[in-house]
Amino acid sequence: MSPTEFHSVPVPAEDLEAVYQLLAERSRARSAVSSASVSAAETPPHEGVSERSDAKDERSDAKDEVWTEERLARVAQGDTIITQVLTDIMDVIARDPRGTREYNRKDLVEETGHSAGRVTNTFTKLTPHFRKHYETDWWPIVVDSGASLTPARSGAHYWMTPAITDRWKRIRNL
Repeated sequence: MSPTEFHSVPVPAEDLEAVYQLLAERSRARSAVSSASVSAAETPPHEGVSERSDAKDERSDAKDEVWTEERLARVAQGDTIITQVLTDIMDVIARDPRGTREYNRKDLVEETGHSAGRVTNTFTKLTPHFRKHYETDWWPIVVDSGASLTPARSGAHYWMTPAITDRWKRIRNL
């Protein structure tokens, strides 16, 4: 297979967001020139749920470094549908920080009041939006496949690192 060859792969709808995130991270890893870049194929750390490796710690550290308070404030002040929905999602996640609960898409739909289609559409458009407006492919939220969590569950699950959660809470006065 050549690197520019594409293939269609059926994906369960509940794992679609996780697949988008994985593809974006793998693309970012391929284009990284820094020797400090982290492997995008690795699952992010999930304190109290799965073991952390050094590479996973580096990946979370990289996300924390990219999503400064200034960048997060820009997201919170954004006037696009994408940033408005993401702001609502991050507000929900920040109220119950990582390690306590991961949110699946159904949880985010219920807690934000946005439709399932709008939440899915937001996740679909995050990487291009961040690339264009924030010059990064990193998301401020983390997505894990439920199969990688303990206990295993279906679908994609979302959370934020403690540093990003703290910054978000300050910005949003949560």
